[in-house]
Amino acid sequence: MTSILLLFACSSPGPAPLPDVPFRARDTAPASGPNVLVIVLDDVATDRIGAYGEHEQPAHTPTIDALAAEGIRFTEAYAHPVCSPSRASMLTGRMARRTGIGFNVRPDSDHRLPDGEGTLAELLKAAPSPYATYGIGKWHLQPRDTQTVAHPMSQGFDRWEGAIGNLVLPDSYTDYTWYGADGSIQEHESEYLTTREIDRLVDAVQTLPEPWFAWGALHAPHGPWTAPPDTLLRAPVPDDASGPDLYDAMLEAADTELARLLAHVDRSDTLVVLLGDNGTPKNMIRPPLKTEHGKGTAFEAGVRVPWIVVGPGVPPGQVSDALVSVVDLFPTVAEAAGVDPVRPGVPIDGVSLWPVLSGDQPSVRRFAFSEKAYRRNDRASLRMVRDQRFKLMERGKKHTLHDLQGRHDDGPDVSTSLNPADDAAFEALKKELQRVKLDLGSAAESPGCGR
Repeated sequence: MTSILLLFACSSPGPAPLPDVPFRARDTAPASGPNVLVIVLDDVATDRIGAYGEHEQPAHTPTIDALAAEGIRFTEAYAHPVCSPSRASMLTGRMARRTGIGFNVRPDSDHRLPDGEGTLAELLKAAPSPYATYGIGKWHLQPRDTQTVAHPMSQGFDRWEGAIGNLVLPDSYTDYTWYGADGSIQEHESEYLTTREIDRLVDAVQTLPEPWFAWGALHAPHGPWTAPPDTLLRAPVPDDASGPDLYDAMLEAADTELARLLAHVDRSDTLVVLLGDNGTPKNMIRPPLKTEHGKGTAFEAGVRVPWIVVGPGVPPGQVSDALVSVVDLFPTVAEAAGVDPVRPGVPIDGVSLWPVLSGDQPSVRRFAFSEKAYRRNDRASLRMVRDQRFKLMERGKKHTLHDLQGRHDDGPDVSTSLNPADDAAFEALKKELQRVKLDLGSAAESPGCGR
């Protein structure tokens, strides 16, 4: 993972306490909402998914490609540059800096996702028919050195189990610690981790009382990168496989296992969402994309992620270029379940995607924003804001503008060669970036260190 040396202490007062206000069902809420299955892929940009057609050598992802054909595939969906902020935003509908998670929660941090934040699991408990809630896999919203399943279970999940932090060497996909929902800790588990995660998800979707919410936070294809079992691949991985070859094999293995899970999911009564938490790791990117533009950056390969939605009310075969942000997951699921996502005194940044999902309108937001935020060294922070065509990136006092029309990468800085019409778009992006920074500026930020 990216390492950054920061010359200051890792401490933070943490975010201000939120008002203790419960979620409420809408007056027009259905008697029972659909089941909800969210699958989070770890470290996957759009170039690695076959259905996106952005690279001549994607990973083999027939299951994900087929799922995209069943519903809607968003081509302009944005996460934060690293995973903890993205996961916090997905679960709360709030820009990560509001929750105190501006960067990855490091193993020895003294902060975590605050207990007062309202997560999707807590929101769904307020539905007219309260949801059974289950989570598995990577949490990464608490320090690894003190992690337990008690934290996600205090955030509305009835059960949570899995290898709840990143795998860190000497951990591997066949030698890891498994945290049980009953508080047990099982060390040196040897079943291939992705297979075990899918095994538990299959059991959950078959046995949870309806309506249910299952959050499947797979570790794959995050490192450490090693060859998966041959049974999950079209062909064995060669002994001399490159890093990108191993990465693609791990994503293919996850795709194979997802087919087994989806075979047990009734899409006529289940909202299925598959998305990524950030882009592809730099050393796993294949040319012609630039390796320095991957995970941890605000370039397209670092923040534009796959996002697919299938289920009741979502016509099949859609491809949308609507701008989408990870914060939009929260209000979208809330609308499906009939719950008001907004509580007094707790602002959210997400917008429900249902007007786009249903085909009623082409977009719901004019801008998309992403950042990696450091509280005590803001010059190292990264931010991007884009409209339908142009993207403005900021690092410290440096700004660049990129014309994304007709391309999947960022291309050159065009800020010095604009015609009057394009210059107006540039000014609008600068104004929006300043607005967001002011809006989030009073929010507590992460302590500015992590990995």
